[in-house]
Amino acid sequence: MNQPPNISVIVNITDHPVIEDLLAGLARQTMPLDSFELLIVDAEHSANVENILQSGGVLHDSRLQVRFLKAPKGGRASANNLGAKEALGNLLIFLADDMLPNAGFVEAHSSFHRDNPAAEIVGIGRVLFPEKLRAAHFPRWLEDSGTLFGHSFTAKPPHVPENYFFVGNSSIKKSFFYQAGGFDEEFPSDAWDDCEFALRAIHQGMCAKLVLEGTAIHEHTITLSDRYHKMYCAGKTAPILERKYSGPRAWEPVISYPWWRHRWAAIKAACNSLVKNRNQNIEAYYCHRMNEAFSRGYRG
Repeated sequence: MNQPPNISVIVNITDHPVIEDLLAGLARQTMPLDSFELLIVDAEHSANVENILQSGGVLHDSRLQVRFLKAPKGGRASANNLGAKEALGNLLIFLADDMLPNAGFVEAHSSFHRDNPAAEIVGIGRVLFPEKLRAAHFPRWLEDSGTLFGHSFTAKPPHVPENYFFVGNSSIKKSFFYQAGGFDEEFPSDAWDDCEFALRAIHQGMCAKLVLEGTAIHEHTITLSDRYHKMYCAGKTAPILERKYSGPRAWEPVISYPWWRHRWAAIKAACNSLVKNRNQNIEAYYCHRMNEAFSRGYRG
């Protein structure tokens, strides 16, 4: 009788899936394919994804175990909670839909938890832009500055803070995930849900550590316009987090100014970059535009 897989990889479909390449990457894992399952949770109700899964050559040509779950339309938190609920494995690996795992991805996370059996130890894998995307200055700044995920995975030496958690590439024991309470489904978009989970998990003793070999390539071309929209949404939903937790906020200096003040500062930084041709000026422009978007969302 076949044993159920002990590892569940949960992929939540959002807006930029590279699902065929992701499937191919998981089908090439060094870990035996019958030792883990893949749960693809679609809260976007994307016909394209379902069609790929129904006709996908990767699934026909490999022993990759895949289940497709259609979640009620909602945020990332509810979709990932559904994946965790349906998971057969005792180890949950959360992977964003624009990540391409390396061949040793699942084995690295599995070995990490075998070597760190304490329930409260969580694994964080790096996510790195491919060089073709880092050739553009804006995504390179997003990645190196840590602005994209709240932590820079290109920092030397590689590390993660002990209180850090995100759903782009992470692994957590199912028992501890439920001990911390799962994701808060009040968050309607792809912002704050994993951050808020970390705040609760820390009080349960969570300690994050880097899974160095569990790397995924972030195959997602991000423009300034794309990031502006994400920061607007983050600002719009930040009051939900404020209602749940008291104390000083890292974004208080940003929201203390109206959005047009940030826009004016961005214009000045852009002019300086044209005159002085310095990276620090164009990076200041990026910062001011991100602050503008957050302030607009928060105040709007």
